Amino acid sequence: MKISLNWLKQYVDIPKSLEPHELALKLTMATVEVEEIIDEKERFNNILVGEIIEIVDHPDATKLKVCNVRTDTDEYKIVCGGNNIYKGMKSVLALPGALIKWHGEGEFTKLAKVKIRGVESNGMLCAAEEVDLPDSYFVEEGVVDLGNKVKVGEPLAEIFGLDDVIIDIDNKSITHRSDLWGHYGMAREVAAILNKKLGLLKNEELSEGKEVNLKIKIEDNENCLRYMGVAFKNIKIEPSPEWMQNLLTAAGVRPINNIVDISNFVMLELGQPTHAFDRKNITDDTIIVKKAKGSEKFKTLDDIERDLDKNTLLICDKKKPVALAGIMGGLNSEVENDTNEIIFEVANFNPVNVRKTATRLDLRTDAVTRFEKGLDPNLTEVAMKRVITLIHEIIPKAELSSKIVDINNFKETKREIELDLAFLKRRVGIEIPKKEVIRILESLEFKVDDNKETLLVTVPSFRTKKDISIVEDLVEEVARIYGYDNIEHIMPNVSMEPQEFNYERAVERKVKNVLVNICGLNEVLNYSFISEKQISNLDLNIKDHLELKNTLSVDQKYLRTTLLFNLLSNVSKNLRFFKEFNLFELGRVYLDKTGEYHTGPKKKEFLAS
Repeated sequence: MKISLNWLKQYVDIPKSLEPHELALKLTMATVEVEEIIDEKERFNNILVGEIIEIVDHPDATKLKVCNVRTDTDEYKIVCGGNNIYKGMKSVLALPGALIKWHGEGEFTKLAKVKIRGVESNGMLCAAEEVDLPDSYFVEEGVVDLGNKVKVGEPLAEIFGLDDVIIDIDNKSITHRSDLWGHYGMAREVAAILNKKLGLLKNEELSEGKEVNLKIKIEDNENCLRYMGVAFKNIKIEPSPEWMQNLLTAAGVRPINNIVDISNFVMLELGQPTHAFDRKNITDDTIIVKKAKGSEKFKTLDDIERDLDKNTLLICDKKKPVALAGIMGGLNSEVENDTNEIIFEVANFNPVNVRKTATRLDLRTDAVTRFEKGLDPNLTEVAMKRVITLIHEIIPKAELSSKIVDINNFKETKREIELDLAFLKRRVGIEIPKKEVIRILESLEFKVDDNKETLLVTVPSFRTKKDISIVEDLVEEVARIYGYDNIEHIMPNVSMEPQEFNYERAVERKVKNVLVNICGLNEVLNYSFISEKQISNLDLNIKDHLELKNTLSVDQKYLRTTLLFNLLSNVSKNLRFFKEFNLFELGRVYLDKTGEYHTGPKKKEFLAS
């Protein structure tokens, strides 16, 4: 997962003196594994604003031009095939050493001086896709026209704010932390590590509308814990602001339009997927969450028809499915360029159902990656407020045309864990001041009640039970933020005592020594599993054998009651190669009865054989 440093700085005051690689090390030691630090400015080295001061025809190619392009210090001869260039045009000039994508495809390659049809070109005038500029700068078969507001020689990274630093996180290190799949959750960790205050999200309360009677019904409460929806009017589809496009691009998401970008932005900010429907395609303003009937087909946004089974959870209107719940929207309700009214959904779905459906359909999306981790149902409301705020900010004329409908089947349970400070000291190895322990826990949004020798800690809802459930989890939270490097490394004192004599193992070794060294037998080791055929071959009752629920195969369906089953199989296989051989096995058998299985000096000796 890619984290934008500029994005993090919107929530946390990160000191300018703290280098990105230092922050990455602190994150690695406390929270997540950082795989790579990517400085965007390096990607835009040798790319700047150039002004065309002269254009002549190429002497040996009718479709090419030879341009003299100036910067603030030099002039360069550039061979260009763009059909929209003109004298005085300010465009993107890439000089030798710059990283570009040829025609916007493939990986970045380093530009070098080349001869094109006999004329040396000292760089290139670039199209938007060749240097990853926002869609608004795309020109069909042409180079970028930057207009007159830019300065000749100005670095491209400074013009477009492409001076971000990307922190690339190993996804496996946050598999158990659904709260870290967004920038705000990661900012909470950074704030706790740096002992800084976490900034609040900007949310607006807008007047609800009454024009649209939005109706939402959940028929499968087990797989949809919460569903919120609201309708908007006066929507105008256009490119999102440059600041949003830059942050999305930094996080590895391609900007599309303002509504889609807002949906993606909230997902990357909070870790909560959202989705927008074109209202004109939702019959009777009705949303129904239910299971598929089975044997249905549904075309998703990627224009692929999917086969649905009875376990597939769908978002439907009164007549048809419009989305695969938690996975991907449908092509039949897609937001298009002429969309002027939308219905926005924010929901919480069962992680197991989402994962199984996505696996069966072989359809991995950013939404699946987050839902399958198990999201906090309370995050649904936070995300809805954030969506409303951003739409109003980016499309000022947009208004709510319905009430905010909230169908909530989630019953929150309070999780409290008592943390004994003496226990913390024993586990960590040093005494961490109580004031610091409280500061650490509260910075991670745990609620702490001080009971002198113990702390009663209430776990925030965004930390799942799989993540925080026992007191040892709290010890880990305190230790990692306090800093493992701040804990003195002391070898523990361990008393050396002889191991207790194991009578059962001693008897087993004596038996093996006699059978191998005196009798000349070969020991075999077999699985404890047998097949129904093996039982019938010995004319034994199958009801006397324990059956496995999670059997590996039909040949390993039951547990053996005697070692003869597999020993006879060993004999059968070895007779192909040897006329004579001697085998033995010592192992456990499984009987549906109680008994004494330990061997000791004060008990009757017994060894399963």
